[in-house]
Amino acid sequence: QTVIGGERRPARVAADANARHQDALLNLPDVVGVGIGQGNAIEVYLANDNAATRRHIPAALDGVPVRVKVTGEFTAR
Repeated sequence: QTVIGGERRPARVAADANARHQDALLNLPDVVGVGIGQGNAIEVYLANDNAATRRHIPAALDGVPVRVKVTGEFTAR
């Protein structure tokens, strides 16, 4: 469990929020991935630090904090 807004929430809350919003986030320009990170936060991975895209990413989704990380493009090995 993690503490979000003073409440204890299980990892399932983050997973459910991620599932509900993943497609919309992945449709934003320069978003290359979305997942659950440390502290049961939703992490949005960007190919570059696009300010226009950052404006469309909320600080939280369904009460779950959202973190943005610039990772560059992902490639399969």
